[in-house]
Amino acid sequence: MGGGPVASIGPKRFRRQSLRTYPRGMGIMVVFSSFVALAMGPGLLNAYGVYEEEYDRLFDSKDESHAWSGALGSPVIFIGVIQIFLANGMGFIGGHCAQRFGPGPSVFAGGILMALGLFAASYAREIWQLCLSQGVLFGLGVCLTWIPAASAPASWFEKNRGLATGITHMGLGIGGLVFAPLTRFLLEKTGTSGSLRWLALVMFVGVAVASLGIHSKHHERPVSEIFVESVRWSTCLDNLGVDNPAIDNGYDSDADE
Repeated sequence: MGGGPVASIGPKRFRRQSLRTYPRGMGIMVVFSSFVALAMGPGLLNAYGVYEEEYDRLFDSKDESHAWSGALGSPVIFIGVIQIFLANGMGFIGGHCAQRFGPGPSVFAGGILMALGLFAASYAREIWQLCLSQGVLFGLGVCLTWIPAASAPASWFEKNRGLATGITHMGLGIGGLVFAPLTRFLLEKTGTSGSLRWLALVMFVGVAVASLGIHSKHHERPVSEIFVESVRWSTCLDNLGVDNPAIDNGYDSDADE
């Protein structure tokens, strides 16, 4: 039996991680950030009924062109169906991305997709266009946000893990409670297209900022450090004599070979 340190056992990425220290209250920040992320994307998903009513009104004048809907009623129902299927039924995609890239980067990518989906929907003129934008793009964004944000706080708590998880999931209900009247207000003040663009902006800014605080102890790199490294890489491109910043900051797991 060797007398080497315990940190030498297992994959290198966890050997480096075991030496890292985190600021006091980091777990509380992760809970709050995850709460905000769930209130944004999944919360807005819970308020989709406001848009479904609006789309029913807008497309009622095209009854003949949408007569194929038959017993299913208005075809706008498929927008919500696609959203829910991708957000819940494809949850393994968000889980895999959180495990592979970390919860913060996954949530950040989800925020971009949700914002793009809402922004593209503001230019849609047909239901199939809304299905692709507000249905597929937005649904995939929620998929990448939901599981990573919901699971991240658990790694920071032992005694109060259930409480932290419960507080995080409150964002789902709070988000629906906030976005339903907010969406109605934006529809009345700015119209359908304007409301979608405002919500796209809110979604991008809110989820992007929240993702900076979402981090798991089981993964090395939060999105804030990836962002800082990208800035360092751009500096290296301007100064070709500068060494690889990924090695300088200790994230190159193969450097010790």
